[in-house]
Amino acid sequence: MTQDRRRSRAKPPQPPLVAFDFDGTITTRDSFTAFLRWRAGPVRYALGLLRLLPGVIGYLFHRDRGRIKAQAVAEFLRGVPREDLEADAVRVRVLHVAPVAEPSIGCREPSAIST
Repeated sequence: MTQDRRRSRAKPPQPPLVAFDFDGTITTRDSFTAFLRWRAGPVRYALGLLRLLPGVIGYLFHRDRGRIKAQAVAEFLRGVPREDLEADAVRVRVLHVAPVAEPSIGCREPSAIST
């Protein structure tokens, strides 16, 4: 009888899990810099890297990945509305991350996306 009660208490459907991987645990390549490069475009990305040069030199001494990433986010994403950033994150996942995702992850593409 106890087993029958457990079966009747089925869990409601759970929303899908969405994961963003910027440290290489899901993808086989760095998706953080790929996202910034894709979003900024080649000229803006090159100029941004030049402006990040002092931070890159500092990284050689302090080795704080969080600090250099925060500087990169400030350089390339400051002022970007959250909605735009979220939409771009989905686009870059489909275009760039899914092809390099670890096969065991089973990265699925949304059925409708504008590129």
